[in-house]
Amino acid sequence: MAGKFNNLTLISPHGLPKHLSTDNMSFLATSHYYSKQDHAQLSLHSWVNVVKGKMTAIDRRMTCVQINGDHRIPYDHLILCTGQQYQMSCPTGIDITTWSSTSSVPEQYIRRYTGHIPSNLFTLNDQQDCIQAYHWLMENFLQQEGNAVVYGNTIDVYTCVETLLNLGVTGSRIHMVHQTAAGSPSCFQNLTVYQAVRTALEKKDVWVYHNCLLAQMNDGQHPEPLTSVSFTTDGPPLRLKCAVFFNFSCKGVDYDSFKAINSAYLLFDGRLVIDSTYHTNDCKIHAAGPLTKLSRRCYADQWSHSYFNSKEVGQELASMLLHLFDPTLEPSTKPVPNADRLIPIYKQPKITGKSL
Repeated sequence: MAGKFNNLTLISPHGLPKHLSTDNMSFLATSHYYSKQDHAQLSLHSWVNVVKGKMTAIDRRMTCVQINGDHRIPYDHLILCTGQQYQMSCPTGIDITTWSSTSSVPEQYIRRYTGHIPSNLFTLNDQQDCIQAYHWLMENFLQQEGNAVVYGNTIDVYTCVETLLNLGVTGSRIHMVHQTAAGSPSCFQNLTVYQAVRTALEKKDVWVYHNCLLAQMNDGQHPEPLTSVSFTTDGPPLRLKCAVFFNFSCKGVDYDSFKAINSAYLLFDGRLVIDSTYHTNDCKIHAAGPLTKLSRRCYADQWSHSYFNSKEVGQELASMLLHLFDPTLEPSTKPVPNADRLIPIYKQPKITGKSL
């Protein structure tokens, strides 16, 4: 689309992606979908208008979006691809001296965190977050004492640990705390891979804990700076001294994005509901990526773009939208009745990787 049109606007908190100057800033796993050379060949800076900001509201009647609660940007067609982000983990507040079992924690203890976020707690979601964390570590952690606690249950936990080791942090200062998760005990869906990674961590003297749920920060006192964290487990409770905390707890839809979508009366059922042609319940608003799910009438509740190759999903979305902007194009296939109910098939593999 960029090769034919110059009326594309990207709204993003940090603008177009940039490539990190060193691997020691890479705390997150990579999808390998687009390389530095790929971005250079696309020449996005030439074809895309970039607005740095965050979508805070959608006005369907006026066909515009609100940015940072202030500026308004009109649209003819709006494409929502906000994805899902790691959320600030909310402690259950349970006193581990009287209650230590994670399995008996009621669901009402698991909620959205609205309190103060300590300056030495990092929830990493993009390159800008990684750069800030890197500079903080260089100034406040590497040459000092104290432990790094890495909390979560995804491959990014391992990537973060690898980066800390590459920065020169000794393994004995790193505590990998696996968050309680349903299903597989590991993000690696392969026992051989998991055992190899576990052996590598043991050789580096990294501390590893399993099936943990964050209970308190600073024993329930004001968490600035964060000096200790405690967890309930399936066994004895866990309390760790902490000089820096990396949070990779479960991902979800950003709260501001959810409010904007919900207030605009777009159908939301845990995720933004779309049909197989990427349409929401507003014909001018399209969506793709982990933000979305198929409508229930497709009887495919387990289907999600998050399970497929993001590059392929994006290319399919672009090819569909191209017909809206270029009426001279002839459809490649004849229209199929009830095509919006057909479940799309993607063929390319989903790639997530990092070395350890």
